[in-house]
Amino acid sequence: MSAIASFIRIPKAALDGLRAAAKPKKKLFGGVRSDFPEYLRKHGEEDVNYPWSGWVFSTLLVYLDEFHRIDLMHSDYDELSAFLAQSVGGTYFFLTPAHRQAYLNKLESEFESSVLCDYYNEFNEANEDSAGEPMLDGIRALRECLRRLDDEYVVILSIG
Repeated sequence: MSAIASFIRIPKAALDGLRAAAKPKKKLFGGVRSDFPEYLRKHGEEDVNYPWSGWVFSTLLVYLDEFHRIDLMHSDYDELSAFLAQSVGGTYFFLTPAHRQAYLNKLESEFESSVLCDYYNEFNEANEDSAGEPMLDGIRALRECLRRLDDEYVVILSIG
Protein backbone atom coordinates (compact mmCIF):
# COMPACT_ATOMS: atom_id res chain seq x y z
CA MET A 1 0.00 0.00 0.00
CA SER A 2 1.30 3.43 -0.89
CA ALA A 3 1.41 6.45 1.36
CA ILE A 4 1.15 10.13 0.57
CA ALA A 5 3.69 12.66 1.80
CA SER A 6 2.32 16.14 2.27
CA PHE A 7 4.01 19.33 3.36
CA ILE A 8 1.65 21.70 5.16
CA ARG A 9 2.91 25.13 6.19
CA ILE A 10 1.09 26.33 9.30
CA PRO A 11 1.56 29.27 11.67
CA LYS A 12 3.09 28.36 15.01
CA ALA A 13 0.21 30.25 16.62
CA ALA A 14 -2.21 27.63 15.22
CA LEU A 15 -0.47 24.62 16.76
CA ASP A 16 -2.44 24.60 20.02
CA GLY A 17 -5.65 24.44 18.00
CA LEU A 18 -4.15 21.61 15.97
CA ARG A 19 -3.91 19.48 19.10
CA ALA A 20 -7.53 20.22 20.02
CA ALA A 21 -8.71 19.44 16.48
CA ALA A 22 -6.89 16.10 16.49
CA LYS A 23 -8.56 14.85 19.67
CA PRO A 24 -11.08 12.17 18.72
CA LYS A 25 -14.69 13.21 19.35
CA LYS A 26 -17.66 10.89 19.68
CA LYS A 27 -20.22 11.05 16.89
CA LEU A 28 -23.89 11.42 17.70
CA PHE A 29 -24.68 7.97 16.29
CA GLY A 30 -21.56 6.11 17.41
CA GLY A 31 -17.99 6.07 16.21
CA VAL A 32 -15.50 8.89 16.44
CA ARG A 33 -14.52 11.80 14.26
CA SER A 34 -11.66 14.24 14.14
CA ASP A 35 -11.66 17.89 13.09
CA PHE A 36 -7.97 17.55 12.16
CA PRO A 37 -8.25 17.53 8.33
CA GLU A 38 -10.61 20.52 8.34
CA TYR A 39 -8.37 22.42 10.75
CA LEU A 40 -5.34 21.84 8.51
CA ARG A 41 -7.26 23.06 5.45
CA LYS A 42 -8.39 26.18 7.30
CA HIS A 43 -5.09 27.16 8.96
CA GLY A 44 -2.43 25.54 6.80
CA GLU A 45 -1.45 25.56 3.18
CA GLU A 46 0.23 22.95 1.04
CA ASP A 47 3.83 24.04 0.72
CA VAL A 48 5.35 21.57 -1.74
CA ASN A 49 3.90 18.90 -3.98
CA TYR A 50 5.67 15.53 -3.76
CA PRO A 51 4.34 13.10 -6.41
CA TRP A 52 6.08 9.89 -5.27
CA SER A 53 5.14 7.46 -2.52
CA GLY A 54 5.44 8.95 0.93
CA TRP A 55 7.21 5.81 2.14
CA VAL A 56 10.34 7.08 0.40
CA PHE A 57 10.71 9.60 3.25
CA SER A 58 11.02 6.86 5.86
CA THR A 59 14.20 5.80 4.08
CA LEU A 60 15.37 9.26 3.03
CA LEU A 61 15.18 10.78 6.51
CA VAL A 62 17.20 7.91 7.98
CA TYR A 63 19.78 8.24 5.17
CA LEU A 64 20.16 11.99 5.71
CA ASP A 65 20.63 11.52 9.45
CA GLU A 66 22.99 8.54 9.18
CA PHE A 67 25.31 9.80 6.43
CA HIS A 68 24.97 13.59 6.51
CA ARG A 69 24.01 14.32 10.13
CA ILE A 70 20.81 16.02 8.95
CA ASP A 71 18.23 15.14 11.59
CA LEU A 72 14.81 16.26 10.36
CA MET A 73 12.99 13.61 12.40
CA HIS A 74 13.27 15.48 15.69
CA SER A 75 12.24 18.96 16.75
CA ASP A 76 10.77 20.84 19.66
CA TYR A 77 7.43 19.36 18.54
CA ASP A 78 8.21 15.66 19.06
CA GLU A 79 5.51 15.30 21.69
CA LEU A 80 2.93 16.85 19.34
CA SER A 81 4.13 14.53 16.54
CA ALA A 82 3.53 11.50 18.77
CA PHE A 83 0.13 12.84 19.85
CA LEU A 84 -0.97 13.31 16.22
CA ALA A 85 0.23 9.83 15.27
CA GLN A 86 -1.73 8.35 18.18
CA SER A 87 -4.86 10.46 17.61
CA VAL A 88 -5.26 10.56 13.84
CA GLY A 89 -2.76 7.97 12.56
CA GLY A 90 0.14 8.47 10.20
CA THR A 91 3.59 9.88 10.83
CA TYR A 92 4.31 13.57 11.43
CA PHE A 93 7.53 15.53 11.45
CA PHE A 94 7.72 19.25 12.13
CA LEU A 95 10.22 21.16 10.01
CA THR A 96 11.20 24.30 11.86
CA PRO A 97 13.29 27.45 11.44
CA ALA A 98 15.94 25.69 13.56
CA HIS A 99 16.10 22.96 10.89
CA ARG A 100 16.47 25.62 8.21
CA GLN A 101 19.35 27.22 10.07
CA ALA A 102 21.13 23.95 10.88
CA TYR A 103 20.61 21.94 7.70
CA LEU A 104 19.66 23.98 4.63
CA ASN A 105 23.28 24.48 3.56
CA LYS A 106 23.92 20.74 3.90
CA LEU A 107 20.86 19.96 1.80
CA GLU A 108 22.09 22.37 -0.89
CA SER A 109 25.05 20.10 -1.65
CA GLU A 110 24.90 17.61 -4.51
CA PHE A 111 23.43 14.18 -3.88
CA GLU A 112 23.97 11.30 -6.28
CA SER A 113 20.98 9.38 -7.53
CA SER A 114 22.95 6.12 -7.72
CA VAL A 115 24.10 6.40 -4.09
CA LEU A 116 20.54 7.14 -2.96
CA CYS A 117 19.23 4.24 -5.02
CA ASP A 118 21.77 1.83 -3.53
CA TYR A 119 20.90 2.97 0.00
CA TYR A 120 17.17 2.66 -0.65
CA ASN A 121 17.54 -0.88 -1.96
CA GLU A 122 19.80 -2.00 0.88
CA PHE A 123 17.66 -0.37 3.57
CA ASN A 124 14.42 -1.81 2.20
CA GLU A 125 15.85 -5.11 0.91
CA ALA A 126 14.49 -4.15 -2.49
CA ASN A 127 15.68 -4.08 -6.07
CA GLU A 128 14.26 -0.83 -7.44
CA ASP A 129 16.39 0.50 -10.29
CA SER A 130 14.68 3.89 -10.22
CA ALA A 131 14.62 4.53 -6.46
CA GLY A 132 17.21 7.32 -6.68
CA GLU A 133 14.91 9.79 -8.44
CA PRO A 134 12.15 9.79 -5.76
CA MET A 135 14.87 10.17 -3.11
CA LEU A 136 16.38 13.15 -4.98
CA ASP A 137 12.94 14.69 -5.37
CA GLY A 138 12.46 14.24 -1.62
CA ILE A 139 15.64 16.21 -0.98
CA ARG A 140 14.43 18.91 -3.38
CA ALA A 141 11.10 19.07 -1.54
CA LEU A 142 12.85 19.37 1.83
CA ARG A 143 15.11 22.14 0.48
CA GLU A 144 12.15 24.05 -0.88
CA CYS A 145 10.24 23.80 2.41
CA LEU A 146 13.19 24.92 4.48
CA ARG A 147 13.93 27.85 2.15
CA ARG A 148 10.39 29.18 2.60
CA LEU A 149 10.27 28.88 6.39
CA ASP A 150 10.36 31.92 8.59
CA ASP A 151 10.17 32.34 12.34
CA GLU A 152 6.36 32.44 12.41
CA TYR A 153 5.75 29.09 10.67
CA VAL A 154 6.53 25.39 10.74
CA VAL A 155 5.97 22.81 8.02
CA ILE A 156 4.28 19.55 8.94
CA LEU A 157 5.64 16.66 6.91
CA SER A 158 2.83 14.12 7.06
CA ILE A 159 3.28 10.57 5.82
CA GLY A 160 0.28 8.33 5.69
